Amino acid sequence: MAAAAAVGYSCCEVKVPLTFVNREVEALELLHPNLWNCTITREQRGGTCKTPLAAQRHATGKTALGLHLDAILRRPRGPLEAEAALAERLARARCWRDKREGLAAVQQGLRDPRDANLLVRTLLAAFPHEGELLLRLKESKPLFIRVLSLMSPDADPDPGFDGALAFAIFAAARGLDCHRSNTHRAFLAQAPALQTAAGAVGAVIEAGGPVLLLLNNIHDATHFSGTPYVAGWFDGLPGSTATERAMRGLAVQLQRLHAVRGCFVYCTSPSFWPLSQTLLDAGVNIAPVVLRPLSAADVEATMRCTLLDDGRSMADTVGVPAGLLPYFADKAVRLTAGLPRTLHALLRDRQWDAQDDDSPLLTTPSEVEAALEERMPRLQDANGWMQRVRWETALFASQEGAVPAWVRDGRQQRRLVQCAGCC
Repeated sequence: MAAAAAVGYSCCEVKVPLTFVNREVEALELLHPNLWNCTITREQRGGTCKTPLAAQRHATGKTALGLHLDAILRRPRGPLEAEAALAERLARARCWRDKREGLAAVQQGLRDPRDANLLVRTLLAAFPHEGELLLRLKESKPLFIRVLSLMSPDADPDPGFDGALAFAIFAAARGLDCHRSNTHRAFLAQAPALQTAAGAVGAVIEAGGPVLLLLNNIHDATHFSGTPYVAGWFDGLPGSTATERAMRGLAVQLQRLHAVRGCFVYCTSPSFWPLSQTLLDAGVNIAPVVLRPLSAADVEATMRCTLLDDGRSMADTVGVPAGLLPYFADKAVRLTAGLPRTLHALLRDRQWDAQDDDSPLLTTPSEVEAALEERMPRLQDANGWMQRVRWETALFASQEGAVPAWVRDGRQQRRLVQCAGCC
């Protein structure tokens, strides 16, 4: 049994989210396979449903994409020039079967007079019979399930992985704490059919419409494959390793969830190989979701779009005059490699500093550089905010003269990490 609750998310980017812009292509790669699943389920076609999976390193914004999907869908129709630029990127997305299909859907979306944004209009063109589901999804909050925190309800016998996932869905949909005994009692008081994962998500959909089920860090299911501390939920399944057995158990659940009309599934993992190969071997049809680094223009737009409680934008609260904002955004991207979580921490830190009465306005590029670079060592040492690098081998090599001595300098190490993140 995991020690943490299956509900909630502690990262401050969720508590006080920045309005990260320019995530429409990633949202398309998440939604297209789910709408395809809805189509083949409705038409009772054969074939395996597709599972959107974002398998990238930490801090790339995988979880934030799912948690903020409703906000992306609710964005209004954009200016013609902006939509023309977005149309090119949407047409090149990986989710289309071929270039012609993507181009046709995007062009039809551009001609659509409705007030929805181009992402929504493109999906409505590609899946006209699933339009109601898509439009209702805009008003639905995602259900966040941290796989490592799954726990069984107090039932005898143990309902296994299916029951634990159902319990997490039940609690997340109601904002309940999985550790409280009354949550366990309320879950077990339901009909047996609702104590399965498919039944639990079906009940959520029946009560409030379609929903996105965000399964965070699915590789953590391996922890439930039999250890001295955890019951083996996947014992007896084929596979020579714990990961293989866990992914086969997860594959069964994914197909059951995909079969529930209105259940949109999105999985994340910080590792692509060998997890993805194991999922493929287990019969999961993976639809990759790839998040790209944010650009300086994205960051500048993010600061202008993120509003505080008093109505001011973040751009007005970082202590930088309007003329220096483009330079500020460019420097922030170069320091963080455009990683959303790291950018979030850096921008919030600078915003916090600027609120100090003794903090001067940054009026020159050199002052902007100094202020931002001053924050980076703290982020470098904070687990999860920056890419992690082990330097022992490089340090030993530098002592032997095999590599330059400058690799021992912390500032140069950070620059190496930032350059690697841009690749």
